[in-house]
Amino acid sequence: MSVYEDTTHDDRQYTVLVTGFGSYGEIPITAGMITKLLPSSLPGSDPRNVSGKNITVLSADHDFAVLPTQMGFIRHRLKELHDEYGSSVTLWIHLGQWKMDFVSCERRAFRQDFISSWSHHMSDKHYYTLPDSAEKSVDDLGPNPWLAVPTGLHSEVPIDATVLAANSVLEKDIMPLKVASHHEAGSAGCGYTFYESMANCFVAGRRRDVIFVHVPPDADAPSLEKARDAVLAIIGAAVHALVEQRHGKTEEKIDTDLALGSYLDP
Repeated sequence: MSVYEDTTHDDRQYTVLVTGFGSYGEIPITAGMITKLLPSSLPGSDPRNVSGKNITVLSADHDFAVLPTQMGFIRHRLKELHDEYGSSVTLWIHLGQWKMDFVSCERRAFRQDFISSWSHHMSDKHYYTLPDSAEKSVDDLGPNPWLAVPTGLHSEVPIDATVLAANSVLEKDIMPLKVASHHEAGSAGCGYTFYESMANCFVAGRRRDVIFVHVPPDADAPSLEKARDAVLAIIGAAVHALVEQRHGKTEEKIDTDLALGSYLDP
């Protein structure tokens, strides 16, 4: 049963598309392992689904469930996916990995020419210049295709409401995996993927209903299952937040304080 009472009674179709990174060379990435564990549907009656809506999950049975950690491929494939699914997908979720013991929902990402003072190893260079698994950086991809897009893009999913609702489900576990928000997805492949996906929404004139989720690196079966359940809780929570937002019940404050120190720099 849903944690929240479903008072909307709509007949909309809710579809969530989820991608995750594959290995980085010989380094395994749990993001792609988790997408392969996702079910093809999340019923409204599932205890991990606070929305009460029946949700179709496009991931495990599709080739895009696991994306190579290559910027050129990601740019090309995300454009294809947005062209194909853009009008039918309710929510886009992209998974990456970082060394932490919780799951984070990122708020924003920046264009490739952005330079920040808080990026630990990139303060003297623009974003996405660290080499990917093909030993390429964004500078090897040719001209920047997003110069007409704002330098920074934020998710239009109510992140605070999503985190709160997801934790309301997960806290029932004996040892819950916490979900938290974070101000940006970082200066390497994670932030790159988040920005690319939102930029495709922007140029198509669609809402940026996209979330980048960082998952822990623990790759044993129980940890992967716990992370999978956290991702499913986020899916249900985000759909719930979007429904509430559509009905004027959720108002998200956009946090513009970037003076916070980043706990991650993926």
